[in-house]
Amino acid sequence: MKEIWKKCLSEIRKTIQKEAYEKWFKNIELLSIKNNIASIEVPNNYCSKVLNANYKVELEDALKSVTKSDDISLSFIARDKKTTTLFDEIVPEKKLEVKKQEFSHTGLNPDKTFKNFIKCASNEYALAASLAVSEGSAQTYNPLFIYGGVGLGKSHLMFAIGNKAYQRNLKVCYLTVEDFLNEMIKSIQKNKMENFRNKYRKCDIL
Repeated sequence: MKEIWKKCLSEIRKTIQKEAYEKWFKNIELLSIKNNIASIEVPNNYCSKVLNANYKVELEDALKSVTKSDDISLSFIARDKKTTTLFDEIVPEKKLEVKKQEFSHTGLNPDKTFKNFIKCASNEYALAASLAVSEGSAQTYNPLFIYGGVGLGKSHLMFAIGNKAYQRNLKVCYLTVEDFLNEMIKSIQKNKMENFRNKYRKCDIL
């Protein structure tokens, strides 16, 4: 298994960015392959979700290539022994059951989610970081800063974070820096800075 896994990792490193490999593949291990199911040990259940949602194809292709098999499924086993999760498909996000007008107070576009985000080599690390933030990993990425060219999905990721957090019943506020500054200036002019501070300090995610 160790030799097979070593070859698989070598294949995976050719297809993903170095940062993503260091973060998600350095601490996982192939335990066994039985009945075309590859059991992979991961640090925790969250890691298994990220791998399944973002690197399922890369893992399966590498395993198929190394083992010369046409049919491989993945089984992720959490090292902390709290959970054992078998993923055959990407875990679907809970459908947003709210109308667009209900998002007016958050500024979010409910159509922009992780489920319909198009992943490519240039944005996979930003996607992984955004997923972590949406799951509550504020200590790791606080603040989260996304930089890139036009049309690469920056706004989509921001909306996706907010929508996922909103589903978790967190208080989310999304606005441009220009709107934020204009609101602050008006609050100063009208001597209402206390209201301004209270508004944004009560947000779970800004």
